Amino acid sequence: MEFLTNEEHEAINRIYEESLAWLVDATRLRDISTVSKLRDQKLLELLGPKRFREFKAEVKSS
Repeated sequence: MEFLTNEEHEAINRIYEESLAWLVDATRLRDISTVSKLRDQKLLELLGPKRFREFKAEVKSS
């Protein structure tokens, strides 16, 4: 995967931090699957389809 820019890295960190807050709300509502869908949608918008797939593959392998 291409290296992430500093801005992308910071945006990804913010998305993951936001998703933790969503997780608290979702746990209370018993709807945890929505959190990963929202997080993935934001990552897809940030990185685009190709880089999103590469990012997800790299996250899974680590």
